[in-house]
Amino acid sequence: MKKALLALALIAFALPAHAQTNLYSGSNSVAIGTNSPTVGAALDLGSNTNSMLLPVGTTGQRPGTAANGMLRYNSTTPAVEAYVNNAWTSLATSGGGGGNFQSIHVQSFTSGGTYTPSSGMLYSIVEIVGGGGGGGSDEGGGGGSGGYAKALLTAVQIGTSQSITIGSAGSAGSSGSGGSGGTTSVGTLLSCDGGGGGGIGGDSSAVPGGSGGSASVTTGTALLTLPGQKGGGGGNNFMSVGGGGGGNPLGYGGAMVGDGNSYNTDGVDATGYGAGGGGAAGGSTGGSGTAGYVLITEFCNQ
Repeated sequence: MKKALLALALIAFALPAHAQTNLYSGSNSVAIGTNSPTVGAALDLGSNTNSMLLPVGTTGQRPGTAANGMLRYNSTTPAVEAYVNNAWTSLATSGGGGGNFQSIHVQSFTSGGTYTPSSGMLYSIVEIVGGGGGGGSDEGGGGGSGGYAKALLTAVQIGTSQSITIGSAGSAGSSGSGGSGGTTSVGTLLSCDGGGGGGIGGDSSAVPGGSGGSASVTTGTALLTLPGQKGGGGGNNFMSVGGGGGGNPLGYGGAMVGDGNSYNTDGVDATGYGAGGGGAAGGSTGGSGTAGYVLITEFCNQ
């Protein structure tokens, strides 16, 4: 309390002689502009037409040793931010001020690279999918689709840039199983594994389809995480069948082929992103999977 009284004394000393400002110090409370602080408030600045100016600085000027509960205005983002759960978090919303977005930008990636946020980006919705697996040959199974993830991330969580990795497409099985799809990721924020390749058939009555890839969001708010769809099974049990490929929200798996009379039919290639190729009927080649994808929708204040 002695420190609070000293602080109030310094404020009072600094005020001009004509200033009409109430200063109050009571049990566990300090008030400016009122003699009746709100119960439970350690600091009450009164209720009037004035405002409180927060500390202002760039991202690089954040306190070297931060503590949960700190509040400041980040002139880089720009937005009010708080240190919550041992991390700086933007308080930007669509309600006004620095968080009031004025435009929407879209960045997409079909190959690896670096994501650099657009100027004035406040937050982004990021969607990714892993590569789809290829279909197997000889009554082969369909390839599994890559995992799919969708997340909301703030400018603070994304930072100045993020490395983009695009999962490769699973190769079509030719006298063998289909190849597995590769992993797609945005830095360490989101990651989706590729789907597995469909198995090779022959005279087997049941040939497994490729497994679906996993999906994870490690930073930000996960809006949707879906494991990849497993590829359909193939086989030769009174008919020659190639299993269909697995699909996801961004891609369609190759269709199932074969009806007992259609031998030596190639598997159907997947379309879109991260989907599995279909298995072949008879002694033919399976369908190819499709590569992964990253789609970033940015909400910017300019």
